[in-house]
Amino acid sequence: IYATALSAAQVQQHYQTALANPADYATTVSTQSPAGYWRLDEAPGTAVLADYSGHGHTASIPTGITFGTQGALVNSGDADTAALFDGASGTFDVGHSTSLDAANTYSIEAWINPTDVGNYRPIAARGAGNADDIEVYLETNNPPYLAVAHNRNNGGQFGYWRFPVPPSGNYTHVAV
Repeated sequence: IYATALSAAQVQQHYQTALANPADYATTVSTQSPAGYWRLDEAPGTAVLADYSGHGHTASIPTGITFGTQGALVNSGDADTAALFDGASGTFDVGHSTSLDAANTYSIEAWINPTDVGNYRPIAARGAGNADDIEVYLETNNPPYLAVAHNRNNGGQFGYWRFPVPPSGNYTHVAV
């Protein structure tokens, strides 16, 4: 999560680095000064989710998340394990911090590998109620879609953007 809008060139740089030299991906992301950066590469049994941004936005790890699964950027220079969310209780909450506010400009990046779009599947969310909510999620409809919804300083009215669901069984780079 970034407290600024990344340019198309910056997003492209992250994606190209991931493909060409995955071992440099974390460094490339960090040079853009994210407000929060969770690699989700914790070992099974870990109790706290690390924030690689340097801002200390750690989270307690609830049930419903399995760590140590194969990640998107597998290579010999980076173990790049991932987290598997069970689709029911698997979430994490880093709590409120003004550095994570998405009331102004923001960017959210994630590597996702959807295995089930039969139900609502949140990817990232900020806020609650009508207070500058931002949400990126997979939604079941006919057809299912990837959605970005936001209520950012606009009087309680949500704006929605819908995109085709990424292919199941493959990692996809999503940037909002």
